[in-house]
Amino acid sequence: PIHLAQTPKHGLAPSADAYETLATIHYKTNRFATANRYASEAIAVAGNDVARRARVERIAGDVARADNRPRDAAALYLTAMHDWSEVLKSPSPPRALVAEGQLEAGRGLWFLGHGDRAVDLVLSATEEDPESAQTFASAVAFLLEVGRPTDALDALHRALSGLVTQGLLPRL
Repeated sequence: PIHLAQTPKHGLAPSADAYETLATIHYKTNRFATANRYASEAIAVAGNDVARRARVERIAGDVARADNRPRDAAALYLTAMHDWSEVLKSPSPPRALVAEGQLEAGRGLWFLGHGDRAVDLVLSATEEDPESAQTFASAVAFLLEVGRPTDALDALHRALSGLVTQGLLPRL
């Protein structure tokens, strides 16, 4: 196997994106030890990019939860939500960043046992960035993942309504 922690011959260290992607792939394929290692590396190389660090902390929380380490998962989710709150305190953060923060916080809250508040945050992300297909897709996927198909359908209807309003779909 390739070990990205070793610097390649060309002298370039792996990026936070690479580690985040590897952490996600290993998590989704139930390779929790390596997913945890890649998430830790992504957090370490994120530096001052607090949004990236918060995103990866939530992924690391998912890994810990799936690996039956609930205390570690809770700590990582709480840290990620704290970091998102710091990011969103900046003056006039972009709508896409606010929506991403709401989605990420919603995911963390869900797994911390605050289901209704989590769903509210995920749906508010779709209102924050109503023109973002990625926001709607992430919201719908998450709501389906956690067994909230009615809320997922609500998010899908909001997305379609927005497309009609933008003139991208015909009004029926």
